[in-house]
Amino acid sequence: MAQPQPVNLTANLPEFNRFVDGVIAKLGDPRGEVLDRTLRAIALKLLDRIIKKSPVDTGRSRAAWYVAIRRLGGSGNPGGDPKAVEDGLAKGDLRWGGGWLRPRFIEVINGVNYAIWLEMGHSRQAPSGMVRISMLEMAGRREMEKELMENIRTAWLTESRKVSSGLTGRTF
Repeated sequence: MAQPQPVNLTANLPEFNRFVDGVIAKLGDPRGEVLDRTLRAIALKLLDRIIKKSPVDTGRSRAAWYVAIRRLGGSGNPGGDPKAVEDGLAKGDLRWGGGWLRPRFIEVINGVNYAIWLEMGHSRQAPSGMVRISMLEMAGRREMEKELMENIRTAWLTESRKVSSGLTGRTF
């Protein structure tokens, strides 16, 4: 029997990408640190939503999402049957990529062979899936833009403090 391929879901959000490009150009974040922090925060929020919507029997599929959470610096316990959780953790993955400025991406992979069936609504616990709904919710509330603006604000304040503390007591 052939092994099913892992489920990879990607969002192509051109409007958000144009917004990010404009903000980065104005901010002057040459290493992309603000964008990296923002992507991590967005990915963690998205994963939290997905996990809360995920149907649970043994915990295998839910555990596969926890691999990405841990690699992004988050924590948590997937719960469920210990053997199933161990198997799920072995089938999760996270890929981080992109150039120094753009495009950047985080790819979260749930390699459990029935994950696509759960996403397509073959569960009474999640009849509308989990991933697509979670992504639409975040896009509809403009959470990505809000998260980016908050990280830009934090970076701006941090840099402003560094500059102002360096000017204290100097003679011009």
